[in-house]
Amino acid sequence: MYGLHGYLVTSHSGLRWLLLLMAIGSIGYAINGLVTKREIDDIDDRLSKFTVVFAHIQLVLGLMLYFVTNRHLDINMSDAVSRFWSVEHLVGMLIGIALITVGRAKYKRGKSDHDKMKATVVYFSLGLLMILATIPWPFREYLGKAWF
Repeated sequence: MYGLHGYLVTSHSGLRWLLLLMAIGSIGYAINGLVTKREIDDIDDRLSKFTVVFAHIQLVLGLMLYFVTNRHLDINMSDAVSRFWSVEHLVGMLIGIALITVGRAKYKRGKSDHDKMKATVVYFSLGLLMILATIPWPFREYLGKAWF
């Protein structure tokens, strides 16, 4: 992989780990806050904010891969690999990122600390599950990509 396509694939693939860590950290910290009934602090705010930032960076890199590099000109819905990259991966990631973004918006508009943490747990968890389901993991038949 050389050129723009290679850099985009490497960046998109590598940065997924930061997004996953940020999302897991946000969810875990919010769950801890709900259980211990603590008030929102800077860590809550920064974790949720940076999770959304990394999700949107991944979105931009993914859309660049999808449109700029012309990777998906031959969409064949009967081919599982082509369908995965052209439809399933794209739609799943869009839904996951949208859920995380909605979670951050509900966090910012929450009336109480409990509401903010609950929104983070619910929406970030749903978004994370959707993202995890549509990542081309190495163990997935026909779709597997390298860990990095």
